[in-house]
Amino acid sequence: MSEKGPMTLRKWDEMLYPQCRDEFNKWLDKIAPGSSRFTPAGKNVQGFDIPILENPVNQFFFRRFLRRTLDPGSMYTDEFDHIPTLGEINSVTGRSPVTHNALDDCWDVVYAIRHKWL
Repeated sequence: MSEKGPMTLRKWDEMLYPQCRDEFNKWLDKIAPGSSRFTPAGKNVQGFDIPILENPVNQFFFRRFLRRTLDPGSMYTDEFDHIPTLGEINSVTGRSPVTHNALDDCWDVVYAIRHKWL
């Protein structure tokens, strides 16, 4: 609770949402100048992350991403008889076990994609 009372959805809409939106845009423009939309990548990004971004509260953020996604699981079907988990992919690429920490998982996905493509 802040000094001015609890954070309501209206306060979020009026105060924090514009700030988050602006900072998000600045960050995307910094890492990829001139790009208007991005392809999200991640293990199960279509089943987990996209539904969160499709929530009406997050619609602005969702519009910065393309509908197509890149899930590294399909890139490793030659090594498995199924679409592998990120942990299984890490065992092939020599990475540590999955920590389920958002930033660590992001790096695992980046490494998995680069391991296949580079």
